[in-house]
Amino acid sequence: MREGDIINGPVKGLAVIECFDEGHASQSITDVANRTGLERATARRCLLTLTSLGYASYDGKFFRLTPRVLNLGHSYLAATPLPRLIQPFLEELSTATGESTSAAMLEGTDILYIARASIRRVMSINPAPGARLPAYCTSMGRVLLSALPPPRPSPCSISPSSSPTPPRPRPTCPPSPPNWPSSPRKALPS
Repeated sequence: MREGDIINGPVKGLAVIECFDEGHASQSITDVANRTGLERATARRCLLTLTSLGYASYDGKFFRLTPRVLNLGHSYLAATPLPRLIQPFLEELSTATGESTSAAMLEGTDILYIARASIRRVMSINPAPGARLPAYCTSMGRVLLSALPPPRPSPCSISPSSSPTPPRPRPTCPPSPPNWPSSPRKALPS
């Protein structure tokens, strides 16, 4: 893809949407500019555009995303059959093992959950489809990292995704992870 093929407006608008999270649900123009690296005037125009389209609300000082943002993720789920195809298998496996099961994809330095079958427990963590966690600190992420072609990078040295989301703090890791496989593992017989 050539640089001239990219439209910067949507790139900036998506960066603004992605800078909202659990710890930053309500933000001022300055907050958004700081978290995205955009100029304050650009952040303001993006936020006002999102507000006019119904993707954000504005109370005179702070912006918040509206439920309409879910339409963006729903478009992926509606157009991609994979989550629907694997859901029955995850539920069957969850029932058979008595444990929660998930399917996720490696996206940059994170895993992105695409399907999940949960069991009820007194206390449990249930990441919903669309949830994102750093790959290095989850068993799912470590499995996906181990499938990368050689040479295998340390979980701490994987380059961040190319999306314009704010950088996450880098983990502190040992020089080389213990028990890191030196060659690709063969698939288990079925």
